[in-house]
Amino acid sequence: SLGEPIFWHAVFMGLTILVISAGVIKGIQKVVKILMPLLLVIILLLIVRSVSLPGAMKGLAFYLKPDFG
Repeated sequence: SLGEPIFWHAVFMGLTILVISAGVIKGIQKVVKILMPLLLVIILLLIVRSVSLPGAMKGLAFYLKPDFG
């Protein structure tokens, strides 16, 4: 429905306003200390998930062993 994306955009904008209004030290720096390690965890989970999919080894072989022929 049309309302759901607007709702999530409003939630995002509200959280952004809260972080920015708290300032650099109390807002941005505090949030970054949480979100950067969380980003690393998400990337690691994405790697594990993608390698566990069917045909992943064929895809990795295609990606890592170029065919110059």
